This record gives sequence, C-alpha cells and structure tokens, in this order.
Amino acid sequence: MQGFQRDSSKIKPMKDKIKIKFILSLLVLALLCLGLVSARAEGLTQEKFKFTQSMLVDSSQHMTFEEVLNATFTPIQQSSKLPTANNSVWLEIQPKQTGEVLEDLYLKVLPVLLTKMTLYQSTEKDPNVWDITTVEANDLNAPVKLGRMAPDRKVFLHVSSKIDFRLYLSIDNQDAMTRFQRRIDMFFAMSLTMMLIIGVLSIFHLVSHFNWVSVGALILSITSASCWTCLMGFLPLIFDINQNIAQDILPIFLCSTIFTFISFWFVIARQLFKDGRRIKLAWAVVIIVGLNLMYSFYDGSTAVECLAYVSQFGRWACFVILILQAMESKNQLTLMSEKIAFLLLILPTIRPSGILFEYMGIFFTVENAEFIKLVSLRILGPFIFFMLTFWSYNKFTNTRISSLNVKLNDANLNLEKETLRLDQQRKFTAMIAHELKNPLMASQMALSVIQNRLQADDPTQLRAQSIGRSLQEIDDIIERCSEIDKYEQGYMPLTFENIRVKDLLASIKASQASERIYAITRSINADFEFRTDTHYLKIILNNLLTNALKYSANETLIEFKVERLNMQAHELLLFTVSNELLPGGAPDPLRVFERYYRAESAKKQSGAGLGLWLSQSMAQALGSRITLTIEKNIIQFQFSILVQP
Repeated sequence: MQGFQRDSSKIKPMKDKIKIKFILSLLVLALLCLGLVSARAEGLTQEKFKFTQSMLVDSSQHMTFEEVLNATFTPIQQSSKLPTANNSVWLEIQPKQTGEVLEDLYLKVLPVLLTKMTLYQSTEKDPNVWDITTVEANDLNAPVKLGRMAPDRKVFLHVSSKIDFRLYLSIDNQDAMTRFQRRIDMFFAMSLTMMLIIGVLSIFHLVSHFNWVSVGALILSITSASCWTCLMGFLPLIFDINQNIAQDILPIFLCSTIFTFISFWFVIARQLFKDGRRIKLAWAVVIIVGLNLMYSFYDGSTAVECLAYVSQFGRWACFVILILQAMESKNQLTLMSEKIAFLLLILPTIRPSGILFEYMGIFFTVENAEFIKLVSLRILGPFIFFMLTFWSYNKFTNTRISSLNVKLNDANLNLEKETLRLDQQRKFTAMIAHELKNPLMASQMALSVIQNRLQADDPTQLRAQSIGRSLQEIDDIIERCSEIDKYEQGYMPLTFENIRVKDLLASIKASQASERIYAITRSINADFEFRTDTHYLKIILNNLLTNALKYSANETLIEFKVERLNMQAHELLLFTVSNELLPGGAPDPLRVFERYYRAESAKKQSGAGLGLWLSQSMAQALGSRITLTIEKNIIQFQFSILVQP
C-alpha cells in the first residue's frame, strides 16, 4: 500500500513535465514558423504607386454616374471609415505620379466585406468614354486589373456593403501585388496556426481538467479565426461559401470575440479574487457586451458601431474595478503566479482594444522589417499572453487547491478526534444512565414498600410522596438524556407505521396518568387510522404534556386536542396542548425551543431545558414544526402532520 502511494505521488509531477514539454515544443514550432516567414518575406519590395482618395456619400442611393462626375468629393485618409451601411459610397482615386505608368496596375481591397465593387475608368483614347467593370464579392480576394495610369486619369469606385468599415486600398504592378498577396496569405496562415495551437492547448486542458478558462480560450480561438477568414476573403476558398455572407456573420463573430474575451477575463478575475465584492461589478460589463452580441443577430452594422464604444467603456470600467479589488484584497496577491495573473488582467484594460479592422494597416507598411515586426507582435503577442495566462491560472489554482487539501486533511483529522470524543461521551452517558437506573429503581421500590407500611394519615406519607416525585423527576431527566443521545447518534431512525387515534390516546393516557389532562377530538373518528412514526409522535406529545403539567398551577386543567383539517387539498391532523401560565412564567417565544433554555420561573423546577428542543427536532424530522402562541394567560403549543391518502 505504501509503495502504491509513492507511485501515485509521482503521477502529478509527471503530468506537469509532460505539459511543460508540450508547451515548449509548440513554442519552438511557432518560432521556426516565424523564422521561415521572415526569410520568405525578404523578397518584399516597397509599393511604388501613390494616390489620393476622395469620397462622395450618396444617401439617396439613386445618383447616376453623370451626377457623380459633377459632384464634389471630400478628401479622406486611407484608414477612414466608410458609411456604407445605409448609403451608396463613391471613391475617387487620383494618381500622384507626374508621368504615365508604363505597366499595368492592379487594385487590392482589404478587408473583403463589399457586396460588390463597380470600377469606372476613362479609356486611353477618349477621356470622356468610361469603361465599367463590376467585381463580385467572391472575386475581391484577388487583385483587380486597372491597366496603365496617366497623371490626369481618374478611377471611380462605387462600393456597397451592409456594414460600415475601414476600407484599405493598394495599387501597384503585378509583381508587387503578388508579393502583397503573399503577405496576406502568410499572416492568415500564421494567425490560424496560432489559433489552432491555442485551441489544441485548450482542449488538452479541458481533457485533463475541465475549467471555464479553457472553454473561453477555445471559443475565443474559433471566433478569432472566423473573423480573419471573413476579413481576408477566404470563405469561398476554405468553406466554398459566398463571400457576401461575411457582411452578415462578421458582426456576430466580432461581438462574440469581445464577449468571449471579457467573459474569459472575468472568470480569471473571479478565481484570482475569490469572493471579491468589487469584481462582481464586472458582471455589468459582461451583460452589456452580451446584450450587444444578441443585438448583432438583429442589426450587425449598429452592433459593430456600438462595439467600439462598449469596448472602450468596458476596458476602463474593468481597469477601475480591478484596481479597487486589488487594493481591497492585497493578501490575495502573495504568490508569484497570482501577481503575473493580475498583470495579465491589467494588460488588456490599458492597451487599446484591437478591433480587427485596425490590423489591416500591417499589410500596407512600406518597409519589410516593419512588416515582420508588426506581424511578430500580432502573432507571438497573443500566443505568449495565452501561455502565461494558462500557466499562472493553473499555478495559483493548483496552489490554492493544495492549500485547501491541507486544511481539509486537518479538518478531517479534527473531525475524527471529535467523533472519537463524542463516541466516548456517548458511551459514558449510556454507562452513567445505566448505572443510575439501578440504584434509582431500588430507591423507588424501597420507597414504595415504606409507603405501603405507612398509614394514609401518617404525616410521613407526605414526605414519602415528595421523595417519590423527586425520584421520578430524576428518572425523567435520565430518560430524556438517553433519548437525546440516541436521537443525535442516529439510533432512532424514522419508522412509519399505521396507528389509530384511539390507540394513540390510550398510549398517551397510560404514560400521562394525571387527572388534570383531558383529551378532545374534533372532526375525527376514534377509529381513524393514519401513518407516522409513532415513537417520535409519542415522545413529542409526552414532552409537551409533561412540560404543561410542570409549568402550570396544580389546580388548573391541561387541554390536549386532536382535530382533522382540510387545507389546500391536503388533509392534516392538528395536535394542540394548552395550559394556564404560572404568574410571571411566560417563556421567551424566540428562545423557547433553544437547547438548554429555561424561563426564569422554570428554574425553580427540575429539568435541563432539553424537552422542547428535542420535540422540535423530532417534529421537523416528521416534516412539521411546533409553534407557540401566548394569549392572555394561556400558552399553546401546536404542530400538525400530513395524513397520507
């Protein structure tokens, strides 16, 4: 057995070593891929063709090309957002070159989110004659041929889309466009590779130990990869789907990515600051982003528009919440893994949220070194972020689990000691009760013999009766302690059986022989039979009646009532015990069922304050509860049991 335990203790370190080797292998693979990409990118050249852009927004969406030619265009920057959602947008491209370009030029648009694009180009022979070319969404993945460009030659683009977005344009010769397309392909392949690695790691963590962080990382890798597929125009190539659908599904994927990330952030923050009051405020951010995600299914364009504001608001809100929680829970940031996790949570809140449209700018950098640098940051940055997140999360959760296991083992050890102590106490109580019963029984028998020898009018008879009552009270206390001990130790399990009302009353009468008790039955036949635990029921009723006899005047009567009630389609038996109170003898209604509680007037009588507590516990075991009411000078205890049909 000891050898088995030693082998079991080695399993966890072996798993950790396997995880470390697996992560290191993925890192090496990623670095090798990056090196190959860098070497391949050395052949990239600068873009040579320069141009300016102007925009005309046709809100009526009915302007003819002749009207567009006479309209005024507004100059725009390369990264300006086009209001294409509810408008018809025209773009004017004007070359900056002073001389004619003697080779064919090609146009590339990113992202590929247009429904279609129509090109208007003046012919080389007659500037007033325009060639019109319509390019569908599926064809925008490849560069579009423009031909040669003279300094005074303009190109007009009529673009349409269901959502507003930033459209990036690039114009260059065929060789440059080929290299430009390679940039896109390399970045897309590297992005998918990174998402695939993160997804595989997430599945690996889910298989080894399920947690919501791994679920969030897996969903995030899927939504991010879907976003890039839509943006780059690879839907027809990968899934054989019309690229037009990208305008409908991209807003959903964008909102899903942000929602998954903020949920991912929130789960880590909740685990880092366990039961943190401030962190719970981040629920508001999660709910708002979630509502925006739901709205994206209805109106994608508006949802994307709101996404920037929601992300900006949520970013600063999470930053403030995180700082406030850290100030409040300094003692929860003691481990190095906890500190790293806190820094990783801070990082997305202080860095502008990278809306995926902004990543398009990396393909239009002039210098190759700058392109490789930006690609490296965008590929390795998220990869390292997720690796550190997984490591720190697993590290501090495992450390806390180990600490909890130590505390649990200590608690189990203390529980075993307490169980042993209670068992010894139970045995001692049983032994004391048994040892006291024998001399008590002998005393009662001797007293009975003495009473039989005394004359009825002998003054000693009163003293003998007083001694008899005292011996009976001692016997009652011993019996009560024995019942409580058996009840708490589980030696009195519930056993339901049928009993008739008259048999119950006869049993109570036999145990309570006082003439002061009178029984009343109402709306019930004496032969009525019901099902309950008779032992529990008799103990409850005997305790209530004994309590009433003890704490009421000797000349008063005790009312014991059993009645049958129909309430809300249920049939009940209601038991009531009523008696008059002694002067100043009302107990505290809030404490009367507490263990060891005794009213001031009751302290003159013998007892331990356990009868009502035991009765209430047994009533609750039967699915009921004893209630106390005090009106004027009458105290009344009631409880009911459900009559089985």
